[in-house]
Amino acid sequence: MTAGVWIAPFLVDERSALVSEYPHWYVKDGEGKLVYFSDPIAGKRYRLLDVTVPGAAEYVREAIRTKVDEGFDYLKLDFLFGAAFEGVRWDGSTAMQAYHRAMRIVRDAAGEETFLLASGQPWLPTLGYVHAARDSSDITGSVPGFPLFTTTAGLARYHGVRAAFDGVWWHNDPDNLVVRPPLTGTQAEVAVASTYLAGRTLLGDSLVELEPERIRLLLQEGAEILRLAEGQFYAPDLMDEAVSWPIASPVSDVLGFANAAPRIWVRSTGEEAIVALFSWDLFSSALNFKYADLGLGGEPSGVTIEHVFGADTSLQTSGDVYTALVPGQSVAVYRFSPP
Repeated sequence: MTAGVWIAPFLVDERSALVSEYPHWYVKDGEGKLVYFSDPIAGKRYRLLDVTVPGAAEYVREAIRTKVDEGFDYLKLDFLFGAAFEGVRWDGSTAMQAYHRAMRIVRDAAGEETFLLASGQPWLPTLGYVHAARDSSDITGSVPGFPLFTTTAGLARYHGVRAAFDGVWWHNDPDNLVVRPPLTGTQAEVAVASTYLAGRTLLGDSLVELEPERIRLLLQEGAEILRLAEGQFYAPDLMDEAVSWPIASPVSDVLGFANAAPRIWVRSTGEEAIVALFSWDLFSSALNFKYADLGLGGEPSGVTIEHVFGADTSLQTSGDVYTALVPGQSVAVYRFSPP
C-alpha cells in the first residue's frame, strides 16, 4: 500500500493562523486589495499564497517536505489554480510565472520518488511537474432516491476531450468510480466502464460500505479486463455532436440530456482493442463504428470478437462496419483480437 494525502497547498483559510501571523503573503489586485477564491458550495473564501514572497515560498516548501518525511509518498495537489490567479505579486511576476515557480517549489520539495497528482490545474502550465492529473469535474450526483445519471455522461465528455493526454503528458485521473445506489445496476456498469477506460488514477466509493451486489460487479472478470486494459484511449465520435453547454446541470440530469458525450470509446494497443458502446439516453441507441476506428492493422476478416462486459447485445457486421443496439443508459463492451 502507498500512503497518500490530499492537500491544497496554495489556498489559505481565513481562519488560519497564517492570516494574522503573515498578513503580507497573499496575492492582491491593482488597488492593493486581497484577491480571494470563493467556494460557493462550502460557503468559504480563501486567500491565495503569493509564492514570490520568500517566506511564503519557504512555508510551502516546508509543508511539502514535512508530509513526505511523515511517510506520504503520494500527494494529491488540489485547487492548483489558486497559484495562477491574476493579481499583483510581491516581485512583479505574472500569474503564469508565479504558477511555474509554485510548481517547481512543490516538485523539488517532494523529491523524485514522490508521486504527484494534480487537480484543479491549468493544463499546459502543469506539464512536466506531475505524474497524473484530474481530467474531469467532480463526482456523479444524486438527489434522494433518484440518480443524476447524466452527470456521468457529463464526466464522459471531459474524459473524451482529454483522452489524448493519457499516457503522453501524464496519467489521466478520472477520479470517481461511483457504483452505489441509487444508480441502477446497468448505470453502475456504465460508471465502471467509463471510469476504468478513461484513466489509471482514481478514487471512489467506500468498498466496505457497498452492497454485495456492487462488490461483485467490481470483482467480475469483465471489470478486471477494463481496469487492466492497456494502450491509447480515444473516442472516435467525440466531435459528432455540438456541445450545448459546458458543464452538466441538475436540469439536464432530470430531463435525461447527455450533452454530446461520446458514445464510442476505444483503448487500443495496436494489437488488441477494447471498444465500449455507451447509450447515455433513456432509450436504446443504434451505435456503429468502423474497424479502422480500433487502431488495429490488417483486415476485419478473421478478427476474434468477444463480449466482455455490460449489456450482451448482438454486434452486427457489414464489411468493416459494426453496429449494435444498446439499451438505454447502459454499456456494451467488446474485445477485438486480430489473428
